[in-house]
Amino acid sequence: MTYILKTKDVLMKETFNSVKKGEVLDSNSKPYEEHFLKEVLQFFENIEEYEKCEIINNYIKNRFNHNVGYKLK
Repeated sequence: MTYILKTKDVLMKETFNSVKKGEVLDSNSKPYEEHFLKEVLQFFENIEEYEKCEIINNYIKNRFNHNVGYKLK
Protein backbone atom coordinates (compact mmCIF):
# COMPACT_ATOMS: atom_id res chain seq x y z
CA MET A 1 0.00 0.00 0.00
CA THR A 2 1.32 3.43 -0.91
CA TYR A 3 0.67 6.52 1.15
CA ILE A 4 0.92 10.01 -0.26
CA LEU A 5 1.64 12.94 2.03
CA LYS A 6 -0.92 15.69 1.48
CA THR A 7 -1.42 19.10 3.00
CA LYS A 8 -4.47 19.55 5.18
CA ASP A 9 -6.00 21.88 2.61
CA VAL A 10 -5.65 19.31 -0.18
CA LEU A 11 -6.95 16.49 2.02
CA MET A 12 -10.03 18.47 3.04
CA LYS A 13 -10.84 19.50 -0.52
CA GLU A 14 -10.39 15.96 -1.86
CA THR A 15 -12.59 14.63 0.92
CA PHE A 16 -15.26 17.19 0.11
CA ASN A 17 -15.20 16.22 -3.57
CA SER A 18 -15.63 12.55 -2.63
CA VAL A 19 -18.46 13.34 -0.24
CA LYS A 20 -20.17 15.47 -2.86
CA LYS A 21 -20.11 12.45 -5.22
CA GLY A 22 -21.59 10.28 -2.46
CA GLU A 23 -18.53 8.07 -2.08
CA VAL A 24 -18.10 6.26 1.24
CA LEU A 25 -14.43 5.26 0.84
CA ASP A 26 -11.32 7.43 0.92
CA SER A 27 -8.37 7.13 -1.46
CA ASN A 28 -7.00 4.26 0.67
CA SER A 29 -10.29 2.33 0.33
CA LYS A 30 -11.23 2.90 3.96
CA PRO A 31 -14.68 4.17 4.97
CA TYR A 32 -14.88 7.77 6.14
CA GLU A 33 -15.27 7.97 9.90
CA GLU A 34 -17.77 10.35 11.44
CA HIS A 35 -15.19 12.19 13.57
CA PHE A 36 -13.01 12.84 10.49
CA LEU A 37 -15.98 14.18 8.52
CA LYS A 38 -16.75 16.50 11.41
CA GLU A 39 -13.17 17.80 11.16
CA VAL A 40 -13.75 18.45 7.46
CA LEU A 41 -16.98 20.27 8.34
CA GLN A 42 -15.11 22.41 10.89
CA PHE A 43 -12.40 23.19 8.33
CA PHE A 44 -14.93 24.60 5.87
CA GLU A 45 -16.76 26.48 8.63
CA ASN A 46 -13.50 28.16 9.58
CA ILE A 47 -12.93 29.38 6.03
CA GLU A 48 -16.61 30.35 5.72
CA GLU A 49 -17.55 28.04 2.85
CA TYR A 50 -21.04 27.38 4.17
CA GLU A 51 -22.44 25.76 1.02
CA LYS A 52 -19.85 23.01 1.41
CA CYS A 53 -20.70 22.74 5.10
CA GLU A 54 -24.32 22.05 4.23
CA ILE A 55 -23.35 19.27 1.82
CA ILE A 56 -21.01 17.66 4.37
CA ASN A 57 -23.51 18.00 7.20
CA ASN A 58 -26.27 16.36 5.15
CA TYR A 59 -23.88 13.56 4.19
CA ILE A 60 -23.03 12.94 7.86
CA LYS A 61 -26.70 12.89 8.85
CA ASN A 62 -27.57 10.38 6.13
CA ARG A 63 -24.45 8.22 6.33
CA PHE A 64 -24.52 7.67 10.09
CA ASN A 65 -28.29 7.39 10.57
CA HIS A 66 -29.49 4.29 12.42
CA ASN A 67 -32.88 4.47 10.70
CA VAL A 68 -31.43 4.00 7.20
CA GLY A 69 -28.95 1.34 8.25
CA TYR A 70 -25.84 3.52 7.83
CA LYS A 71 -26.32 3.68 4.07
CA LEU A 72 -26.52 6.64 1.75
CA LYS A 73 -29.83 7.12 0.01
